[in-house]
Amino acid sequence: MGAIVSCFGLLIGSLLLIIGSVIGDEVTSQSVKILGGLIIIFSFPLSPLIVKGAILAVFVFCWPFISDRISKSFYNSK
Repeated sequence: MGAIVSCFGLLIGSLLLIIGSVIGDEVTSQSVKILGGLIIIFSFPLSPLIVKGAILAVFVFCWPFISDRISKSFYNSK
């Protein structure tokens, strides 16, 4: 039962992150992204090992793209 609840929390957190990136208002977008991130962080310790492995694999795969985008955002702030 705990695994189902934690997977549901991860799903809701992911959906909030996606919705936060679509919202046009900057303040609302940031607050929705923070809420989604907090839900993912707090449900991560409760998730089963295979879900943790999948999340970490996606993060490791996407990290070069994320870091490249972050570094470009600092240089394009003219």
